[in-house]
Amino acid sequence: TEDIRGEYLRNHIHKERCCGHDEFVKLEAYRLPEEIIVHVDIDFAFYKPMDNLFDAILYDKDSQEGMEARSAIELERPGEKLPDKIGAFLTRDWPQVVPGKFIPGYQAGFLVARRDPSIMEEMVDVIKEGNYTDGWGMGYGWGNKGYGGW
Repeated sequence: TEDIRGEYLRNHIHKERCCGHDEFVKLEAYRLPEEIIVHVDIDFAFYKPMDNLFDAILYDKDSQEGMEARSAIELERPGEKLPDKIGAFLTRDWPQVVPGKFIPGYQAGFLVARRDPSIMEEMVDVIKEGNYTDGWGMGYGWGNKGYGGW
């Protein structure tokens, strides 16, 4: 923690929320040797197969497999176009939303992603920068963008 430049984060990261800095072990998934990584917390439940997520990441967007997989995925915003090369799928933490106060953040207990060790390095750089403001809601958290409680 001594490498973290932001004073608040450096002094409080060890005890934030349920697991403190131990939450960052999830980033190790990006170093796994498989082409696709999946991280889920122990309290995550699967209700549908994830094959289409895997295929959309693995296959080119113009291939038959890629087009079929992309067309079968339920999106948060159905009108938005998926990127040509999909790096990851995530879900929002909808139960944590409070209109005007807590925006729908990323649910850190679920991640399906293309293996990319550089993501781990980027995230470590963000943590070491320490641009984190104590508090909940807009104007707090990482980069004062309302995302906090890592």
